[in-house]
Amino acid sequence: MKHFLIGLENITYQIGYKTIFDRFSFHVEKNIHRCVVGPNGSGKTTLLKMLAGWIHPTKGQRLAFGPEHSNPSTDLMQKQIGICLTQPALFDALSIQENFLWISKLAGQSAISTDALEDMEHLGISGLMDRKPPTLSSGERQKFSLIRSWMLSPHVLLLDEPTSFLDEQSRAPLIEILHKKAQDTTIVIATHDTQLMDQLQFHTLALPGKAL
Repeated sequence: MKHFLIGLENITYQIGYKTIFDRFSFHVEKNIHRCVVGPNGSGKTTLLKMLAGWIHPTKGQRLAFGPEHSNPSTDLMQKQIGICLTQPALFDALSIQENFLWISKLAGQSAISTDALEDMEHLGISGLMDRKPPTLSSGERQKFSLIRSWMLSPHVLLLDEPTSFLDEQSRAPLIEILHKKAQDTTIVIATHDTQLMDQLQFHTLALPGKAL
């Protein structure tokens, strides 16, 4: 079996009577970036969650960082994989600064990284650090959630519809950041955004139609 960063091997995934994936395999290879496309219900978000170890296949194996790690631990997955879904991964009761300091301290860092602060500046949200998530717009929350997903420099970055709440003005700086991150991090993006796909020029994985 070839070496890969993370993947799914001959998996089946069912929810009730619905089969989302049937004997499906997918491997994320280093520096091979992908956009995952498909109609609603085809399993794009489910695929990202399974790659991240948030959910488990009904049958088959989830593999990470080489075939020797069969069904790897949650701790290993969390350290090596960053993920941002469409729902913001932020604590409503904490300010943005407190959210980012909490993540930094979990990683053994005493302060928010310079890279994260620069990304906030680039996306035009650095002046909102004292605000709490519920007081922000959907686009502002999405920007902070995206930065949160990559602030600890994971090996693999999984993004679900990263432009869904962004206006046209916000797209260009995000594309610039993603191109920069792609130099060191392998990125998998689930998206319907054909403009984003054209701008990124990632490899495409097309999922079939709706679940059976």
